[in-house]
Amino acid sequence: DTAQLSRKYVKSMAFYIDIISIVPTQVFYLMAGLDSPTFALPSIRLIKLMKGRRLLQFVDRSECVSNYPILSRLGVLSLSMLLVMHWNACFFYFLSIEIVEKGYPDVTSVEGRSNFIYPPSLDPDGNPTKYHTLPMKYAFSLYWSTQTMTTIGEVQQPTEVWEYFYLTFVFLVGVMIFASVVGSIGNVITNLRANRNLFQDRLDNLKEYMGYRKVGKDLSNRIIRWFDYLWAQNHTFEEEDVLKYLPDKLQAEMAIHVHLATLKQVE
Repeated sequence: DTAQLSRKYVKSMAFYIDIISIVPTQVFYLMAGLDSPTFALPSIRLIKLMKGRRLLQFVDRSECVSNYPILSRLGVLSLSMLLVMHWNACFFYFLSIEIVEKGYPDVTSVEGRSNFIYPPSLDPDGNPTKYHTLPMKYAFSLYWSTQTMTTIGEVQQPTEVWEYFYLTFVFLVGVMIFASVVGSIGNVITNLRANRNLFQDRLDNLKEYMGYRKVGKDLSNRIIRWFDYLWAQNHTFEEEDVLKYLPDKLQAEMAIHVHLATLKQVE
């Protein structure tokens, strides 16, 4: 009932959250006086993060309806890693620009300048360097973020107090992300082999039973070949266990779908 769903949605808190998240914050960029401090304009767009609730709902529902849930989980995991690294890259560049602009009177001077922050965009003569372009800014920041959070390669030695604290925090977040990735990939691999392990356990138990009962070699080989046939035909699961969670109506429809072709051949 679309009308009933609409009335329920309008009365819920989700409706107000969605309304706030779609506010066109771009119009604030046209207002004077909002360009100071530097983070004022980007901060306005933080309300767009309220759409994250909808994204999580989409991920949960897509995983339920997907025919390849394992691939879906790997995709979500990879995108989550890239998102965290992207945020860290943006924050790194923001801190670098703020330090350069506020901590060094001459932004083109490289004497005494920390190597931890983003390289200067202008050389001592005031000419643009290779770090002046927007693609290079993002590429360098993302590379720094990835290198730091994965602890791969040599990271520039911090020189300021805030740099030590910031790098320590990034290392801790990177360790948690790495542990999460390893655990998630381990679960995926375990799930991929779950059916195979269950099938192998049943076959091993059957072999032990046939050995205990001193079953003949010919009969044992035929039984093992039958299990190989079941595995090749993907008949290693019990249909009753799969369908028992469905209501009677859906079980009947599924039975008709499976056996209809056979029933049509009956005269």
